Amino acid sequence: MKKKLLLVFVALIGLSSLTFAQKAYQEGSNVINAGIGLGATYWGSGYSNGVSLVGSYEHGVTDNISVGGILGYSGSSYSGTYTSGGNTVSFKDKATGILIGARGSYHFLTTDQIDPYAGADLGYVITSYSSSSTNGATFSGSKGSGLGFGIHGGVRYYFNPGIGAFAELGIGSFYILALGVSFKF
Repeated sequence: MKKKLLLVFVALIGLSSLTFAQKAYQEGSNVINAGIGLGATYWGSGYSNGVSLVGSYEHGVTDNISVGGILGYSGSSYSGTYTSGGNTVSFKDKATGILIGARGSYHFLTTDQIDPYAGADLGYVITSYSSSSTNGATFSGSKGSGLGFGIHGGVRYYFNPGIGAFAELGIGSFYILALGVSFKF
């Protein structure tokens, strides 16, 4: 009886290890990333490198390729002074942007816990701009939109089969470095 119980126990451990021995990324995988982006280069020189919020969804169409969407928000500001009529005037400019787009990634060298990937984003960016100064002058109402393109590369580390952390570098994005949490289902 003890041998049969031991054999059943060993078989259950073996089956459970096979269940969790899947690759971190594979065809049919669905992943949601939620993170914070640092170093927003989107706004140009002089603007603060504010914090961006970014979320993405990916679905594995093959063992190496995923497609999905991206949603991001970024805000930045620029402050300074100038002299007008002998008076020093302080001003503050604010810019915000929303990104709604699609993304695709290629996953390579994936293990059961590590998922390195690289890809591209194509989206629609909606921006707004306002300015205020100490002399009472204000400007608000400037808005714009257009297509945005970026590339990304990153890695996910899964603590268990459904939850992990990610780090991602982006060029032409709302961030240079994004850090956050990943949920796989």
